[in-house]
Amino acid sequence: MHIHMRKYLSHLLMTCMVLGSTACNSTKQLGIHTMEPAAVDLSKTIKRIGIINSSIPAERAEYKDRLDQILSVQDQELAKQGTDAAINGLFDELTKDQRFEDILLLEDVPEVMKGMDQAPSEGTWNTIETLCRKHGVDAIFSLAYYDTDTKISLKKTKMEQRNLMRERVELKAHELTLETLIENGWRIYDPGHKEVIDEFTFNDQIMASAKGISPMGALRAITDRKDSVLQKSMTTGSAYGSRLHPSEQVIYRDYYVRGTDNFMAAEKRTLEEDYRGAAALWEQDVEHSNAKIRAKACHNIAVIHEFNGALDLAMEWVTRALTHHNNKRTAGYLKLLQHRISQEEVIREQLTYTSISK
Repeated sequence: MHIHMRKYLSHLLMTCMVLGSTACNSTKQLGIHTMEPAAVDLSKTIKRIGIINSSIPAERAEYKDRLDQILSVQDQELAKQGTDAAINGLFDELTKDQRFEDILLLEDVPEVMKGMDQAPSEGTWNTIETLCRKHGVDAIFSLAYYDTDTKISLKKTKMEQRNLMRERVELKAHELTLETLIENGWRIYDPGHKEVIDEFTFNDQIMASAKGISPMGALRAITDRKDSVLQKSMTTGSAYGSRLHPSEQVIYRDYYVRGTDNFMAAEKRTLEEDYRGAAALWEQDVEHSNAKIRAKACHNIAVIHEFNGALDLAMEWVTRALTHHNNKRTAGYLKLLQHRISQEEVIREQLTYTSISK
């Protein structure tokens, strides 16, 4: 009986600890939709763009078997078509950007620029400048690397098939799974400043599988791999072009949910998305006799002002919170808010000259 009682008390203690830790969670998070500056900030003087394919097809190892040989040949053809799709995706994205006067697809790629995996030398920059002058462009966007590689997985299975009597029968079969890895890397060359403005690599994969009486039959049954690879390649080209535009994102801010009855009531209001009602409850505690309560109330009001886009008011309230109680969470929030305010001017400028036509 004594042993059972000890086990019971131990279980009860653990339960109380879990509930206590949940109950002691003094903050929750509010999601705020905002804008992030473009990852690539081009000079305003860049008006005409040249796009080149400077990738070099990857060398293939010896074939393991007939299936591996066929897939390797398919991948080589996919790589050729995939580079075209990726460049077309970038071209389509850049043509939407109204700051550019012209976007040109350049065919005459100098040998010295093909397969570049290091910073350009002085001689290479001279070649880039010559290419830009020849076509009257201010910068070069380069697909510097593109490759597809397929991993093969084959296992025995069963499948149903109609016989000559049109009856469904179960037969021994093979299930083929293809995992096609797609990797492409991009660069932007600014000849005026002899600078590689940006380097970025995309990695993705396409999964495809099918069954067949033989491995070759299973391969023939896979019909959508090519379209998937080309669509994914075009998407990455478009995504690279999007690095020139400010992007939407969601940031999360901590707000206090424990302190007084007003905080508990305000928590319910925030869950109901009644943020004005929540702020009204917090405002009742900004003159509370306890300095920590005053600080928490001011902190929460700052978060609501940021949520509403009033960053100056948010700064006023978070500063006021720190005068009541200088704690790490609110001090950290102040730094985040200062950073966001510093980025606002950059975003406004980028939105002005990166207007996108739909």
